Amino acid sequence: SPRRTRGPIHWQRTSWDGTDSMSGTLMRVLSIFAALCLASCGEPLTQIVLQVNSDISMDDIGPVLITVRGPSDEVGVEYTANFARPGGPTGFPITLGLVLAEDAVGEMVSVEVVANEVDGFDTVAASARTNFVPGSTRELSLLLDTACIEIPCGSAETCRGGMCVNNLIDGDTLPVFSE
Repeated sequence: SPRRTRGPIHWQRTSWDGTDSMSGTLMRVLSIFAALCLASCGEPLTQIVLQVNSDISMDDIGPVLITVRGPSDEVGVEYTANFARPGGPTGFPITLGLVLAEDAVGEMVSVEVVANEVDGFDTVAASARTNFVPGSTRELSLLLDTACIEIPCGSAETCRGGMCVNNLIDGDTLPVFSE
């Protein structure tokens, strides 16, 4: 899978969904290899596994734009998942691994996920601001919810269940990622 570096955050697409070639046996082998390497190569990575899900029909959703900003608010990752593109994702969840660079200053990260419906008019978004937990892999789940279509929220808010709520999440409260 591709690995990108820009600023203090590195990312790696870990899988599209259960039908991806990186899932199944190959993914288990790579996970075991990574676990063995981490156990023998020093400290574990400081990372967040981002899982984006949606309850919107695949027929109704257009490209999904994922933007990740680092501690000083610069764009570290900008990624578009286009379901109509050959070789693109075939469904949800969309999974990205976010790794804090060793030389990064600060551990805060903000994630915004925006999708337009296929008609191009209706928009749905979800966002979170959280922190990396040193030496730990945490899971951050965001939902593109039908109840949040065309619900605009402020920059420090996200839509959940049709209402705007604070999007700040303490990284220590995120579940430890397990495959």
